[in-house]
Amino acid sequence: MIDVNQCTILGRLVREPSIHTGKNGTCVQFIIAVNRRWTDKLGEQRSETAFLSCKAFNGWTTTLADRPKGTPLFVTGRLRTESWGAEDTSGTQLTVICESVQVLSSPQRETSVKAQVATPSGAVPF
Repeated sequence: MIDVNQCTILGRLVREPSIHTGKNGTCVQFIIAVNRRWTDKLGEQRSETAFLSCKAFNGWTTTLADRPKGTPLFVTGRLRTESWGAEDTSGTQLTVICESVQVLSSPQRETSVKAQVATPSGAVPF
């Protein structure tokens, strides 16, 4: 049996991305909020929000660096479990390692329908 580790996410930035430089190069870390809305058995509108930690490496820095909170993003990538800390203060987190990021529009230009497809080098093809 072949295993598949692939995810597709459409959501909004929770806050401006942070940039870190380490031994593996430059990393952009950001959190995407994804909303789910439904009607329950009683006919009431319900919603829940999931907050997903994401990392994009090297060439994505220029594409994501100055994006404001609320910017809609379409992300594809793979999931990775990350752990940290000592025994009594340790933790784990599921993180999306981005392979592709599309900036759909910015909050100031909400009327724009045209998507910007970003490439790792930061160029936006038309």
